Amino acid sequence: MNVAPGTGQLCEQSAVRTMNLDDIQLTYAVDGAMGLNPQVFFPHLPAEYWAGHPGTLTEHGQIAMSVGGLLVERGGRRLLIDAGLGAQRGQTPLGTVNSGALPQTLGDAFHIPAQLGHPEWPSLPDIDGNAVLAARRTLTQELERPDTLGFACHFGDQAFGRLTRTRTGLPGWEPVLVTPLMPAPRQLDS
Repeated sequence: MNVAPGTGQLCEQSAVRTMNLDDIQLTYAVDGAMGLNPQVFFPHLPAEYWAGHPGTLTEHGQIAMSVGGLLVERGGRRLLIDAGLGAQRGQTPLGTVNSGALPQTLGDAFHIPAQLGHPEWPSLPDIDGNAVLAARRTLTQELERPDTLGFACHFGDQAFGRLTRTRTGLPGWEPVLVTPLMPAPRQLDS
C-alpha cells in the first residue's frame, strides 16, 4: 500500500495529528487505542478478504482502531467534538468556516475505508442495519461534494482524508497530509 509521507498508515494506531483549514486548526485528539479481531468485528467478511488486504491489519492481525475527539480551534476559542456525533457542514459554535468545508465526521458509521465502497458490510456495533445503511449513504453523498474533507476517527492513522474513486469506480479514501503532534497511544496488552 503506497501512502504519501505524513499521512500515516491504516494498519497503525493514530498519532495526535493537526491541520489548518482556513483560519481554523483541527486536531484529532486521540485518547485511546484498540486492536480488534477482524473476524469478530466484521463477522460476514471471510478470512480471505483480510489475507488479500494485508495493509489493513496490524502486525498482529488486528484492526487498528483509534478513538478520540476532534478539537476545533479558532481565534483563541476551542471546541471538542465527540467523534461519534459529527457537525453540520460549515457551521460550528465558533462561526462559519470561510470555505464552508468543516470536516464531515464519519463517527461510528464507518470503521474501515473499504466500507465506503461496500456500505452493506455490517460491523459488530451495527444494531439497526437499515438505519446504518441510510446513514452511510448520506455520509457518502456529503463526502462526494467538491472539496469536502472527511474525519474518520477509526481509520487507523489516516483520520483526515477525502472520498475518491478506486480503479473499479467504488468510493475509497485518500488520506491528506497532516502534522503529527504526539505519537499514538500504546495499546496495553491484557
